[in-house]
Amino acid sequence: MNSDHHVSISEDKDRLFEYCSDVRTSVSIHSNLLQPLVVRQRNGVCSVTRPKHGAGYQSGSVTIQLELLLNKEVFLYIEQQSMETLPEEYQILYKSIQTMQDRGAEVGGRLAARINLTYSHAFFERHGGQFYLAIADIVLSILPQASTDEHPYSVSTIQKQLSGRIQNDYEGLALYAVRLVDRLDQIGPRYINVSGDVFRIDPLSPEETTDQFGDGLHILGTQPMRNPKDIAAHARTTYVPIDKLLVDPIKYGLYTTYGEARHQGNKPLETAQNALDEARRAADKKDRTIEGLKRDLEEAKVKHKQEGSFVMHKGLTELLKLATAMIGIVKLLK
Repeated sequence: MNSDHHVSISEDKDRLFEYCSDVRTSVSIHSNLLQPLVVRQRNGVCSVTRPKHGAGYQSGSVTIQLELLLNKEVFLYIEQQSMETLPEEYQILYKSIQTMQDRGAEVGGRLAARINLTYSHAFFERHGGQFYLAIADIVLSILPQASTDEHPYSVSTIQKQLSGRIQNDYEGLALYAVRLVDRLDQIGPRYINVSGDVFRIDPLSPEETTDQFGDGLHILGTQPMRNPKDIAAHARTTYVPIDKLLVDPIKYGLYTTYGEARHQGNKPLETAQNALDEARRAADKKDRTIEGLKRDLEEAKVKHKQEGSFVMHKGLTELLKLATAMIGIVKLLK
C-alpha cells in the first residue's frame, strides 16, 4: 500500500483515541418502537433493531442523539445561513453550537454540543414507513429490510443512478467512459488503450467533483452482451477504490506513459487480432488450395480436350491414307 495513505483495523481495547481526539462527532440511536427499526448508513452498513417491549403494536418512537465534542484549540466554522430558512433540526443544532461557544459548555474538559431528535411511529407512517435523515446521514425505516430503500448517497445507489442516466441519455449507443478521482494527488495523470487508441486521463480536482464520487476509478458504459440472446442495452458502472488502484494500476488498464499504453495496454485486442490473423491465414491457405485444385481441374480438362482432338486428327489421317491407297489400286486395275 502507498506509504502516505494507510487504512487499518483498530485493535485498541481502551478509549484513549476517543479521549485525545481533537474533534469527535457521533450519532446515537435508541428505539422504543414496538416493531423492528432498520437503519441504513452511507458506508453500506445496515442494522435491524428488534423491539424491546413486545411486538405487534404500532406505537413508540425513535430518538437520535447528535453529539459534537472538540478541544478548545479547535476553531469551529458555522455556515452563514439564515436560521429561518433551515429545517428545524439544523436550527437546533446551530443554536446548540452557538450556546457551546458562548458559554463554553464542557464535557470532560472539551466543548460539547448535543441535540436529540425524536420521531414517533405516526411520523414514519406519514412518510411511507421510511425517511432519510440528512442531518445524521442515515435512512430510518419500519419497513422490512428487503423493502427499505438504499442510502441515497451510497456507492451502489450512485452507480445505479449513473447507469440509468447513461441508459436514458445515450440509448442506442455503445459507450465507455472513465472518470479518475484523486483528491490527494496520489496517482497523477494516466494513459489507457481502447481498441488501439491511447487516451490521457487527468484526475479530477477537488473543485471538479463532489462527495458522491469516492477517490478511485469510475468506469461507466453500456453493458456488454454475454451471449447471442442478450439484446438488452443496460448500462453499468464499475468503481475501483484508490487503495486498490495504487497497488496495481496496470491491472485496471492505467499506464504511466503513452508508450506503455500504446505497446502494452491492449492485450485483449492484440489477442483477438492475432486470432483473427491466424484465421485469415488459415482461410488464405484453404483458398489457395481450392484455387490450385481449380487450376488442376481446368488443366486436366484442357489436356483431355487436346488429347481427344489429337486422336481424332490421327484417325482422319489414317483414313485419308487408306482412301488414297484405294484410289491408286482402282486406277491400276483400269
